[in-house]
Amino acid sequence: MLYMAVAAGSFRRYATYRAATAAGIVTNTVFGFIIAYAYLALWDQRPHLGGYGPAQALTFVWAGQALLAVAMIATGGLSELQERIRSGDVAVDLYRPADLQLWWLAADLGRAGIQLFGRGVAPMAVGALAFPLALPGDPLTWGWFLLSALLGVVVSFALRYLVALSTFWLLDSSGLAMISGLSGMFFSGMVLPLRVFPDGLSDVAQLLPWAALLQVPADVLIGARTGGRRCAGWRSRRPGRRRCWRWDGCCSPPPPARWWSTVARSDGAADGRLRILGDGVRAYGLIAWMWVRSTLAYRTSFVLMTFGNFASSALDFVALLLMFSRVHALGGFALPEVAFLYGTCSLSLGLADLAVGNAERLGARIRDGTLDTLLLRPAPVYAQIAADRFALRRLGRTSQGLLVLLWSTGRIEVDWTPGRILMVPLTVVCGAVIFGAVFTAGAAFQFWAQDAAELQNSLTYGGNALLQYPPTVFARDLVRGVTFIVPLAFVNWLPALWLLGRPYPLGLPPWTAFLGPAVAALMVAGAALAWRCGVRAYRSTGS
Repeated sequence: MLYMAVAAGSFRRYATYRAATAAGIVTNTVFGFIIAYAYLALWDQRPHLGGYGPAQALTFVWAGQALLAVAMIATGGLSELQERIRSGDVAVDLYRPADLQLWWLAADLGRAGIQLFGRGVAPMAVGALAFPLALPGDPLTWGWFLLSALLGVVVSFALRYLVALSTFWLLDSSGLAMISGLSGMFFSGMVLPLRVFPDGLSDVAQLLPWAALLQVPADVLIGARTGGRRCAGWRSRRPGRRRCWRWDGCCSPPPPARWWSTVARSDGAADGRLRILGDGVRAYGLIAWMWVRSTLAYRTSFVLMTFGNFASSALDFVALLLMFSRVHALGGFALPEVAFLYGTCSLSLGLADLAVGNAERLGARIRDGTLDTLLLRPAPVYAQIAADRFALRRLGRTSQGLLVLLWSTGRIEVDWTPGRILMVPLTVVCGAVIFGAVFTAGAAFQFWAQDAAELQNSLTYGGNALLQYPPTVFARDLVRGVTFIVPLAFVNWLPALWLLGRPYPLGLPPWTAFLGPAVAALMVAGAALAWRCGVRAYRSTGS
């Protein structure tokens, strides 16, 4: 009864995070569409790749989006337990008349239950409406799928619990948690179905515990058989047969934010604005350096986290390599050309994430009232928010994107004139500014919706996942949306296609490739306006 009460309490706790759940649904759905279109392009060339048909591959995509939050596939630890161990509060937990492991397991099952109804069902329903999925028609198969998903949650908890226990020795197990999360992403099939891996790697990956998080439940849902071994031709020698496979309230408006907020004041002179800008840059540098020194105090964790950040961004490129091990082109683009798209958008996102990515923490500060402290300090609040918990480990993503970009530039067939050479760094810088503006606008939105950080992720990390594939892979309506509504296409698609000598799918004139700086300036102006409106609309928690 005690553990059932713990699970019920955890269920009710996560049920209160309605804005976060809604934002998570949007994020999972956006990623689902991106991956689904990429899989369609891959399976269009290899219709029976991995023993799946196109409908089964699409079902695998949306099953992954449904189980991502339920099984915490990309999460390598129990952050709350890790913090309690590091601070010593775990002593209180050990005095309770309850088993520590069962207590946290019950809490995790309660969390998984609400995630299943919140972030699991909705993306799968959207996917079923948008794509022809191979969903079973009998209730028994759905029952086995739910049982396998439940067992996957238990396996996921066991792995994350072991990582959390390592905090007793490491004091800071964030690096190990990141490595474990990366293993979950890769060896669960979230990056690419394990059946598509090369034979030896596939056999090993399906024996690892992470396969229980996604690959096994997805195979149960699809109805794929298990126990067979693949042949080199991907089909049985018998004609017509294939081998078996393994498996809110209202209040009066606040006073104008002048005397109480140093950030919203206007000195009315150019020198005053320059002084505020200088103060912001100086505050940003001091705060960032403080966090760098704090991070380097735990060197082992810092090394692991930097490597983990490098590897996490590299997983997307590994997925591309695995795809090109089965096909020669994707959407009409060869591997060096896709690698060039990947390198430019990954490097741009890495620079923006390193500089202002922590602005997404604004929602947490609004909820707990600590934003009031930042508003009282004699420094622009944006600089304080952007530099808060400055993560030097994010250099891993930046360096990985740079390496892929350098590799691809040496292999694409381009006549490198001075203008084309200059276009590459200009593309990266403009892309970083555009991504930074999206980070800022997403943070400003949290002044009204404090739990909507994941909605921002659908445009930043989701945009990165979109832009690393050729635009010819996606539907024209989606390409129009990221060109004229949220102009992410100016991050790399338009300038890269100009460099490669390829036409843009919407038939835009070639000179649009040079509009990156203008689009970046407009995005910055819009993000600055959104931030200023958000600060003026802010109402303290009163605490």
